[in-house]
Amino acid sequence: MDKALSFYKDLPAFKDFNQIADDSSYYKAPPEWWVIVTDVEGSTKAIDEGRYKDVNTLGAAAIASVINTLGEVEFPFVFGGDGATFLIPDYKLQEIQSELAALKAVAKEKFHLGLRVGMIQVKDLSLKGGLVRVAKFELNPGQHLAKFNGGGLVVAEKLIKAKGSPYEIQTQLTNNPRLDGLSCRWNPVKNKNGLILSLLVMARGDHPERIYKDLLQQIEKICDCDLKAMNPVNNEGLSYLSTRSNLSYEGRFFLNLINKKFFKRIISIFLSFLIFKVKVSAFKNLREDYLRDLSLHSDFRKFDDMLRMILDCSQEQYESLKSHLEGERLKGSLNYGLHTSSDCLMTCFVPSMEKGKHIHFIDGGNGGYAMAAKQFKEQLKQNSD
Repeated sequence: MDKALSFYKDLPAFKDFNQIADDSSYYKAPPEWWVIVTDVEGSTKAIDEGRYKDVNTLGAAAIASVINTLGEVEFPFVFGGDGATFLIPDYKLQEIQSELAALKAVAKEKFHLGLRVGMIQVKDLSLKGGLVRVAKFELNPGQHLAKFNGGGLVVAEKLIKAKGSPYEIQTQLTNNPRLDGLSCRWNPVKNKNGLILSLLVMARGDHPERIYKDLLQQIEKICDCDLKAMNPVNNEGLSYLSTRSNLSYEGRFFLNLINKKFFKRIISIFLSFLIFKVKVSAFKNLREDYLRDLSLHSDFRKFDDMLRMILDCSQEQYESLKSHLEGERLKGSLNYGLHTSSDCLMTCFVPSMEKGKHIHFIDGGNGGYAMAAKQFKEQLKQNSD
């Protein structure tokens, strides 16, 4: 593969999540690569109306669309609940723009939501004070998640979301985007420890790495366990949606239902129903292997210039963590946002059920990250007053 395309593929990976705070884990993004930011406009209102599944689906759909377009070219991305951010090479750029323009049309016509899509080249970001650095975290053998620091994504988001931004893609195309593998076939996953906590934290000051490292250690101390044990995805809390629900929902991925891809989607939904709902014995090994890997392939811990986590914890642990965060905020160390719910939402990208070939995007119930962001933004506003 061309060296210009293999930047992310060639990055060394780390396995200890606490290393997200280590500068040595990060590498400068190639200047010719592009940062793309997508987000659902009016997501807070949509979530207040109970449409958080729609918001999450569109956030994950952009990632699925670009993965399907780039094929074997690996690229870093992060799911943010009501949107996604990714870094792509200068390859099939026009095709990717077309795919995302088609997704904008699906968002509008089928979900009745606006999808903002914007892009800016890394070298242009650097001229505006935004440094993009990437790390590669091994989620599970064969499956990696990207981490970002340097402040570049924050700058990119501000530029793209600015009124009249020249970086925003305005075009909408009336063709079906490539959403093969994207699915949302599980009911919200119930908690097992008391509640699901959606957490956002951004360190302040000159030594953010120290603040993040101390915080991660403090969370494990408060909860008396490794972060892995707080993964909200648990098989006991899983229940599969009906075939009718899945057919109705996933039909919205298509502007035009009369095509081969929708027929393949119907077959996939019925096959999944036999595997997970009926639990046909012929699929027992496949089902058990997939369910065993489900939590291991879930992105409940993220970092993209801020720490994002969805944790399954007790009420007491939540209160202790909230008290600690507030103390650190008053000292000027960080800003944070919290939101609690009884369950979490899982949106899946499953091009294959083989180990290392599927990933599951996790958000807290009833708005999760988007609701936590309301508190976080209020704190930022107080800082600037």
